[in-house]
Order: sequence, then C-alpha cells, then structure tokens
Amino acid sequence: MSSATAIPISPELTTAFNTGNYRYIVVKIVNEVLVKHYCHPKGSSLETDWNTIAQHVNGACYVLVQDEPNLWLTITHVPDTGIPIRDKMVYAATKSTLLNHLGFHNFHNELHATNNNELSYNFFIAKPVDARSQTEEIIERVSREENEERQFRANQQNQRGIGGYHAVAMPFDASARDKVSSLANGGNNFVELAINATKNGITGVSAKNVATHAIKNEINTNEPRYYLIKNNARNIFVYSCPAKSPQQLRMVYSTAKGSVQNEAKNLGFNITKSGEITDGNELTDGYLNELTNSGGINAARVAPTRAPAGDGTVKANRQSVIENAHPIYSLMGSPGSQRASKKIVLPPPGAY
Repeated sequence: MSSATAIPISPELTTAFNTGNYRYIVVKIVNEVLVKHYCHPKGSSLETDWNTIAQHVNGACYVLVQDEPNLWLTITHVPDTGIPIRDKMVYAATKSTLLNHLGFHNFHNELHATNNNELSYNFFIAKPVDARSQTEEIIERVSREENEERQFRANQQNQRGIGGYHAVAMPFDASARDKVSSLANGGNNFVELAINATKNGITGVSAKNVATHAIKNEINTNEPRYYLIKNNARNIFVYSCPAKSPQQLRMVYSTAKGSVQNEAKNLGFNITKSGEITDGNELTDGYLNELTNSGGINAARVAPTRAPAGDGTVKANRQSVIENAHPIYSLMGSPGSQRASKKIVLPPPGAY
C-alpha cells in the first residue's frame, strides 16, 4: 500500500554506520533528513549495551543494532502517544528508505517498539523477530481489503485490459443509454457519465450543448468521470481522474474504461479519439483540437502534450503535484529544456 519516501541521509550517519565500530546508532528524521542522534560504542556484551538503548531514545526514531559481526537489525521506535499521526506514517514509510541508503544486505532482522519495556534485551530475546507494529497491521488490513476488491472486479471481467488490470462489464442504465444515443444522433455535443452508487453499472449525469471553451467548467473536480464529446465532427472520449479522488473510485473507474467505450460504440457513438485529464483546466481548446486533429499540431499555439499511449490515448500536459521534490525529479527536465530526456520509473504500491 505505501511507498518509500525520498528522504536523504546525512553523510555523518553513513560514515558512522560504515565504520562498524558502534553497537547501536540512534537515527532520527530532522528537517527531512536522516541523521545520527547517538552512537554507542561496543561494550563487554550485546546484552549490556542493549539495555542502555532506552536511556538514549526519546520520541520517534530508528535504532540500528549490530547484534552479529557485520550484521544489523533495526528497531523502529514510535510511541503510541505523544506522536502526531503524520510523524508515525513518515517513520513507517521511511524505514525502507533508510535500509536502502545503508544497503539491505547489511540487515537481517527488524523489531518494533512503542515503550521502554519493548526496548529491553529481555523483550528482544522473548519476542519473535519481524513482529508487526500497529501501523503495519493497519497497512496489511487495508492491503487485504484492496486485494478483495481487485478479486471482486476480476471475477466480473469480460476482456483483458492494459497494465495488468482487467476491464470489467459496466452496463449502461436507461439514463446513460438515452443520453449517449442522443449524442450519437446529434442531439447535443457533451455527455457526462458516472459509475452508479452500487458500482455495478453506468448512469447518465448530464447531456447538453456546451461551447468548446466552456467544457472545462463542466468537469467534476471531486470524483472521476467519463465524458463523451463531439468536436469538429469527431467523437471524443475523455477520462477524468482528479488528484483528490478517493483511491477506491480511481481503481474502479480505471478498470471500467474499456466497457464504457464498448457500450458507447454499441449505441452509435464510435470513438475516434480518447484522452485523459486530472483537472478541468487541462481540457483546453488546444487539447481538444489535438485530439480531433489527425495531422500535425502548431507548436506555437498548442502546449506540448504527452505522446499517445499504446492504445491511442493522449494524456494532457500537466504540472507536477510534488512540492519541494527530491533532486531526483530534476532529471525529468522541464518544457523547452535541451537536457536529454530521462525516464523516471516509480515503483507500484506494495513494492516495498
């Protein structure tokens, strides 16, 4: 469900870890950087050193313990009380980032602690390794619910989709059929479709004649939608998925696109172009003209858009939603930049 963060690590922490001279290192996130908070030298025994950990831990942190020669375990210490929910989630999501910085091969065990008792050596030897924290139990539960939803949708599939997903059958109700039929027969030029409340079919939301420049004002800003548009004698299908849409709705709408297009075709609306947007402001005259123009595009008038996907879908050009992004995102370059194009591949949910 969650992905690793892009929080960097301080050079001092890397150096302290690589020396191998310490029994344990307390690590904190300070100003969005992983830093060393305390380093404890190796003493007479692992038990003796371990029982001093609680003295040097306050608040949320990680404790890297060298319990075997050149092998470490991690303790993620996040108290149940007194810690903001945001900090708890940041520490849960950053653990894999920390291990990646220091090398996953150097770590063989992990523990979780919420109080000083769980930081004791006796608790360590009595508790099974890899015991889940409360946060991880929540993540596992939500992940299980997501898998159940995917399985439910997979059982309704009627054709294979793109990217590992399956399109699911979403029949039109009477309202959707009437609106799309009217659109196909020239009764209007704009139809909005939505998945119904029970998530087992498509319903018609609106059908009207809208000036091209005003279509962007008709786009729903809270939930995904399907839009069928007639423009320059072309039939356009636009899938809109606002950034703040609920995650479950995004998945359902994404898997139903193929079914909606097929149903529209059966009603006489033969789609010639399709596109995707995340904001109504992306549905500009230039973007619609690009979808309807079978020839080239005047680059001086129309902002550049992403190249068409394998299924012919054109995704609108959009600004990054990442504020204060990690430097790696600078590899993407900027519009008009002469820098060589570099492709950034983001891992899917659950990759960590």
